[in-house]
Amino acid sequence: MPIPALVHGVLPQGTYLATLTEIWAAFDQAGSTTRPVLNHVLEHAVALIWLKDPSALIYVDGSYITSNLDPADVDLAVRSNVWDDILFAVAFSTAYPGEERYLDFFFNDMQSKQHMEDLFREIRGSTLRKGIIQLQP
Repeated sequence: MPIPALVHGVLPQGTYLATLTEIWAAFDQAGSTTRPVLNHVLEHAVALIWLKDPSALIYVDGSYITSNLDPADVDLAVRSNVWDDILFAVAFSTAYPGEERYLDFFFNDMQSKQHMEDLFREIRGSTLRKGIIQLQP
């Protein structure tokens, strides 16, 4: 399912499968000073995650996938039996020094009862739900 048009600045409720290229095309905004950097950070994070765990499920959320011209960071929820928050933080900051400040990440194992991707669907201060993106290789 292609990434749909934004409604009131966010994705409509649902989970949308997309590649990095599709995300970049859908959320490219001329004049943004942060999106080019965030695109590289997302690409680096995804490559590192899938290098050690090709079966990891990666969900993208936050202001990066909204109409916000200059989001501050990229939010990822990752389901992986290989990675956890600490292992990834060390590996990412070692591989890409300085980029960690542009990335928020939350890891759960595949069998976890906690699903950060469900939390990502919530709109703060509202009962409405928004869409998220599940990355595809």
